[in-house]
Amino acid sequence: MTVTFKGVPMTLCGKTLREGGSLPDFTLTGNGLEMVRGSELTGIRVLLTVPSLDTGVCDLEVRRFNETAAQFEGVSVYAVSMDL
Repeated sequence: MTVTFKGVPMTLCGKTLREGGSLPDFTLTGNGLEMVRGSELTGIRVLLTVPSLDTGVCDLEVRRFNETAAQFEGVSVYAVSMDL
């Protein structure tokens, strides 16, 4: 797949994710610095990616997103950032 980043065409590698498809397994670091595998997450999952929760804008975005998602039963939101 080719996308444009800052006006420059770039080719993305890997399989394109499809709605309703399976998510490839992955590993993240949890809040307690433990390793969490994507296959361990169950139910309806929303992965929200942000550059850093140490910035006011990203922190506000995640808080607001969580407030809205809390209205939907059975939905788990996971904020993923490059922070520790």
